[in-house]
Amino acid sequence: AAFATAGEDVLPAWVTASTGKPLIYVTFGTFFRHDAALASVIEGVRELDVRVAVTVGPHGDPDALGVQPKNVHVARYIPQGQLLPHCAAVVSHGGSGTFLAALAAELPQLCIPQAADQFFNAAAGARSGAGLALQPDEVDATTVREAVQRLLSDPVFAAAAQGVSKEIGAMPAPRAVADALAQRFG
Repeated sequence: AAFATAGEDVLPAWVTASTGKPLIYVTFGTFFRHDAALASVIEGVRELDVRVAVTVGPHGDPDALGVQPKNVHVARYIPQGQLLPHCAAVVSHGGSGTFLAALAAELPQLCIPQAADQFFNAAAGARSGAGLALQPDEVDATTVREAVQRLLSDPVFAAAAQGVSKEIGAMPAPRAVADALAQRFG
């Protein structure tokens, strides 16, 4: 990804603060703009007793989402790999990078697909029990709030996410797969 970093970024202090409130990561990726959907998601989760980390991507404008309460932090970018270990759940578009990273990090997620493979990812996440999916026309503050509340309160989602994470961890490394393919077909 063009917006990847070398991993030297330092997380904002509010991410690592011990507040006792779960942190929800909200992102719709770095490529497509989905401001209306993102605004509905934020409206839905900001009323919960949680902290919210929202990223809008390199071309997004954090100020375009308006003034937010103290529990909502909007940024262009926060290193996902460093952020996820501090999170309790993820709300995203279901893009492959975010979707798989959240599963690998054992996080339940709400997927709100917008395009491309995101619909398949959202359906797979829901089938696995590791999350919930809302179609774009189902999204409003109430449906998002209820879905995230379910993810946080029903331990079945976290347990399923842990199971999928173990499956991911048991898979061979990409290099091993490439070598096996090269031996067989090369």
